[in-house]
Amino acid sequence: MRHDKVCQLIAQFASSMGCLASCTNRSDGAKGQVVPDGVIHTATKSYMFDATGSHTMSEGYNGMEPEAVLQRRATFKVRKYREHSFLHNCEFVPFTLDTYGLMGTKAVEFAELLATEQLAFGTRAPHYLTLSLTTFRMELSSIWMKYTCNAILYHAKQCRATLYKTAIRRV
Repeated sequence: MRHDKVCQLIAQFASSMGCLASCTNRSDGAKGQVVPDGVIHTATKSYMFDATGSHTMSEGYNGMEPEAVLQRRATFKVRKYREHSFLHNCEFVPFTLDTYGLMGTKAVEFAELLATEQLAFGTRAPHYLTLSLTTFRMELSSIWMKYTCNAILYHAKQCRATLYKTAIRRV
């Protein structure tokens, strides 16, 4: 759910900047194929993106700075989708986020590129529908944090329910 909302927001931001953007529908027979999350066509180039999140405090990343964790995840995604993007004549962009909403370097650069490059395309959305770069970043962080909190609360409820059932069995 969180992942899908982020992908939709990326596509919405790109569309509001005058790009043609779409998200991959995983139920369209793409099962088993290595397919990124979406495609964005600008006036000059086409990009494929894949959104991914990393919990920078997890065991596998002990002692690493958050930016290094995001860079490691981005490198993994580039290796995974490089060939597919090349076959479709697109540049691949890893859109990495950490648990707390920090965007990876490539994600920041790509968002800034979309915000500036499309001024030459000439087909932007009406002003009231356009997401500014600042608004996009705020929306992205809000969505990411909201669904992260929901996941934590769900996990806490499951743990509490398990403890309750265990306590009842002992009585």
